[in-house]
This record gives sequence, C-alpha cells and structure tokens, in this order.
Amino acid sequence: MRAMLLMRRGAALAPALATAIRDKGFEPFVLSSRPADGGARFHKMMDAIGVEHAVSPNVGLTVDEVAERAGAIADCAFALSVADSQRVPMAAANRVLGAHDISPAAATLALDKHLLRTKLQSCGLSRLDPYRLGDPELRARLDAGEKFIIKPRRGVSSLCVGIARSWADVVPLAAAFDRGPGEADILEEYFAGNELVAETFFDGEELSIDVVRQSGVNRITVAHGKAGLEFRDGTVLELGHVSPPVNVTDAQTALATEFATSVLDTLELTDGCYHVEVRVNDRDECELIEINPRVPGHLLWDSIRLQYANRSIIDDWMDVLTGTEVGDPGEPVCGTYMEVSYPANDGRQVVGVRLNPHHPAPAVDSIDVTPGMPEISYREEPAAEVVWTTDRARHPEQVAALMAQPYTQFVYAKPVSGPVTVALQPTAATYGEASDVDWLIVNQGDVEATPAYEQIMDRVTGIHHVDDWSDTAVAAVLGAIGDTPVAQVLAGTPEAAAVAEAVRAKLG
Repeated sequence: MRAMLLMRRGAALAPALATAIRDKGFEPFVLSSRPADGGARFHKMMDAIGVEHAVSPNVGLTVDEVAERAGAIADCAFALSVADSQRVPMAAANRVLGAHDISPAAATLALDKHLLRTKLQSCGLSRLDPYRLGDPELRARLDAGEKFIIKPRRGVSSLCVGIARSWADVVPLAAAFDRGPGEADILEEYFAGNELVAETFFDGEELSIDVVRQSGVNRITVAHGKAGLEFRDGTVLELGHVSPPVNVTDAQTALATEFATSVLDTLELTDGCYHVEVRVNDRDECELIEINPRVPGHLLWDSIRLQYANRSIIDDWMDVLTGTEVGDPGEPVCGTYMEVSYPANDGRQVVGVRLNPHHPAPAVDSIDVTPGMPEISYREEPAAEVVWTTDRARHPEQVAALMAQPYTQFVYAKPVSGPVTVALQPTAATYGEASDVDWLIVNQGDVEATPAYEQIMDRVTGIHHVDDWSDTAVAAVLGAIGDTPVAQVLAGTPEAAAVAEAVRAKLG
C-alpha cells in the first residue's frame, strides 16, 4: 500500500515523516510545494532515503493538483500533511481516496479565523466580535479605546499578530502585511489572497489542547499551559509550555478541554489531530483563540511523546485515516516543561548562545542559532526550544525551578570600544592569532560556532557577509568597517587573503 505525504516548501521534516509512514507499513510518495531554491535540497533529502517524490510549480499546493496526484497513485490509502495551508488539499485528496478524514469545507472553516469567529458567535460559543479592517464600526470602537487583536484570516507562526488599542496600532501591522513576503520567505503563501482581520480581545490564561479524534470521539487529549506570552515586533511570542498546566487549576483545564470538544463537535471536526488554543478567565469563561487541524508544532510533539511512553500522535493520525482503532494512551509517566527562546529584536546582532550550566540536561532540544543571524519581525520564529521531563508528584516546584532562570542565553555583539581586528573568513587559527581584542568578522556563508569561535564571541562587535572573495568584496569589507578604528586585518583562507591585502592598502 502507498500513502501520499504533502510537504510545505521542501521542509526539513520530510525525511522523518516519510520514515514514519514507512514504519507504519506504507510506501510514501512525497509532494512538496515549490521551495525557495526550486527543490534542489528537497530532491537531495528524498533521494538519500530512496523515496519517490515531486515538486509542485506552485508556492502553495492546490486542491486540484493534490487530488489528481492522489488519484494517480495505485493502492494509495491516505494523504497526510502537518501544514495548515495543506489541510484542505489533504482533506480533498482523502475524499478521493476514501480515507477517514474531515470534509474540505470543515477544514476551510477551521482555518479561516474570520469565518470561524462568526460561526462560533452564531452558535453561542463566543462572545468576541469579528471585524474586517475596513469596517467603520471597528474604527469607532478603537477610537473609543477598546482593545482588539489583529491577525490574518489565514496564518501561522503568529504572522502580523498584535494588540490594537487605537487605529495607530493597526497601521504598522497593515503596512508590514501589505509589504508582502521577504526574499525566499517560507510564509510567502500567506500573503496572497489573504487579509488582516480584527476581533475583540479576551484576557485570560492560555492553554493548548491537543486532541486525536476518531469518529467524533476524543481518543487522546493532552493539555499544555502557556508559560508566558509576549506581544512584540508585530507578533505574539509563546515563551514556554507546561504539561500538566500550572497557570490554571485542574478544574479550569477540564473546563477548557470540555469547551474545546464542544467547538470541535460544532465544526464537525470529527477525525484527525487538532491543536486547539483556548483562554480561560478568572470567571471560568472560555474563548477559542484558534484551531490548527493538525498535530502541534515545534517540540510539543515531543512533549506528548515523552509523557506517554514514546507515543507517536502521527502514528495515531495514520490509524484514524485508515480506520484502525486508536489505542488507549494509558496514564502519563511524567510531566514536561518546554522553554521557548527568541533573541531580542532591538537592533543588536546575535553572535552566539550559551546554555545555563545550572539547569539539568534537557530530554530534547532544538537550538538553531547562527552567529550573525538576521532579526525577524512580524512572526513567531523561535531560535531555541528545550524540553525537560518532570516528576508529576513534584511537577509545580520543578517547573518553577526551571523557569527561575533561562536556559538559553543569547550573546549579542558588543559596542566598539577601540581598534578592532577585522577577520575575513576566519578559522580557528585566525582566532588564535590575536587575544584580548575586539573582532569584526566578514564571512562568505555562515559563521560556524566552533569552540575556537566561542572563546572569542564575547568580543565580537559585528558579523557581516559577502557573496564571494572577488575584487567586489573589497568595497563590501570597507563598508562593513565604516568609521570603526582598525588594529589589523587578518585572512583565514587563501581566497580571502587578496581582499585582506587590498583592504589594508585602502586603510593605509
């Protein structure tokens, strides 16, 4: 039997998901929407594990092309995707294949935040008022000082999400959204055929309820409390996740779970995996924030796996799709705390990261910090995620101890305080040529965080990049130096040596 895996823009998760499908006894065919590089990296990943695959010419997969592909695969049992933007094509393909899934219409409603809020309000499941930005009533209520949340109708990663207390708060979010995607932007598809909308703000503690549903019955339900939310840089940042939650009472967790189930029932989201975000206030009133009709993102997947003795909810979802009864998960064997970290987006350049030695070793971590990485605004894109397990009998106190200090500590470029050593394409030997000096690094490609680099990263004043070490790099290096006083110019490779010599000559 075969299965079709849909991937968004050649995502690096493709090999792991293809392997999971194989481990369930299905041979995958993987269809990716068009990556920024045209598919070169994706083809290489898939060829490495011997999986049949194809790349769509479109940035976003369409219902028609996915259904056509699905119908052409002999003995294809189901289609699967972990991306919100592919959930409607997945549902349409599963309708063709006869797999156990929700309707494309149900998926469409769940993913359109404006239609979703309107539906919930009409069913008595929401007190919040939805608006399109052009609605004059929204402007009047903002002018009166009411608080609203602004967000795209369709969106992920908290793209262009912010709190508005006046129309002036809406303007920068709208301008950022209107500018559209950046170069090679992974979220490019969310800027087309989309718009920002608004709804009244609901104060309360936030939880996520992850549910595996089969024939309208919750087979697995796991709650995580949000360990802090921060609205900044045109997005909302989730600072951590705790399971079981400690930011609400057990009774409120049960209430939020019951409310999430009512919403799923009302929307006919009967089969599949759902990541449901809910807020509960001090009057025990619940409001839906959003529904993602998929498995949770980031390391929440691992949090569930750790709590339930290596349970895979991707495997559970495949059981749902094939009509195989989802087994009882049993009792959780531990609790979890997940720290999520983002660099300060205040103009300082990140030059490295340190890990707090006073924390115990995490069970799982994903730290993606490249020295000199660019600032990211208007979306939630963590640079580090770390998960620890806890003893459920001591869960609250262990979580409190882990939260007392951050584990992931970003190192930022230091201000220039004197003459710097300019290092072009430095190596470990280059760093050893000078001690107790400040560094300005110019590199072709990423700077690797080697042990030698980590010894000097506290003294890095900036990291700049060039396309190559041809003659044109001389002007780029001089531009990076600007008015900074220079003690010496070093080159770590023969390719950079000629540029270093030319820069020395220009500096006199």
